[in-house]
Amino acid sequence: MVKKIKRRVGGGRPAAGEQAPPPRFHGLSGQAVPPPADVEGARLELTCGACGDVGEYAVGTLMLTREASFRSIRHLGDHWGFTGDARCRKCGAGDAWRLTDRSFADLVELALQATLAPSRARVKYGEMRLFDGTVTRFGAQAVAHLEALIAAKPDDPFLRDRLGNAYRVGGRPELAIAAWKAAIALDPGHMPSLYSVGDLLVDAGRPDEGLPYLHRCMLAARTSPLPHGTKRELVLGALDASMAAFRKSGGRTRLLPAGAAVPEPLDVASLGLRDRDRLADLLLK
Repeated sequence: MVKKIKRRVGGGRPAAGEQAPPPRFHGLSGQAVPPPADVEGARLELTCGACGDVGEYAVGTLMLTREASFRSIRHLGDHWGFTGDARCRKCGAGDAWRLTDRSFADLVELALQATLAPSRARVKYGEMRLFDGTVTRFGAQAVAHLEALIAAKPDDPFLRDRLGNAYRVGGRPELAIAAWKAAIALDPGHMPSLYSVGDLLVDAGRPDEGLPYLHRCMLAARTSPLPHGTKRELVLGALDASMAAFRKSGGRTRLLPAGAAVPEPLDVASLGLRDRDRLADLLLK
């Protein structure tokens, strides 16, 4: 039986001073396409390939390659995977999952649903590819690959930021926050990690914790070495998350960071898209 869960899911390594996009799904056309911002995931019965234990796990978004065949589990082979960072409850392994007869039937049902209603699909056709081109089948494999890269380059904030994204996509928000904070510890002005921590905490209903990171992201824009377009997108995202917190709190939270060179007083309640863009431009000056 397939059970629904709600879960958010936020290419090559960038040139010096450039920020890579979040993990993306690569469709059959070969084009990188970001997953929906808010997708319905699934829970599937799985067998751990390491110890043989059977259990039900949250798997996030299921992925199928073009070679996937639904004639039988044997024919499907390894042409399936999922974004969730699922770990065996018995042995902790997460990189050798097998379908059961029950979950194979569920996967066939989900694939049919994806054909009939692609906008609400919990199955995507394509593959999961990390920033360095590494293709993974399961979320735990993505995490393991990034952890190995970090072990070789422990002082690289970019890798810590990528690990945070992998944890968030994998459904482990607290580990994502820890990874992003590690990136910030290495680079206090690391805009992508500042934004990601703040956005996740505000989205989780913890604005008092998240807003300081969003405000730091806005202030870091003036000195960050990232390309102007990347900085602007991050500032706009931080403004949107800060605005959401402001409205949810009934105006009790602060929209902009202290010391921001913007016109005051600001009529936040009536802010429109033009005002949002104007504020972003002022924060970037």
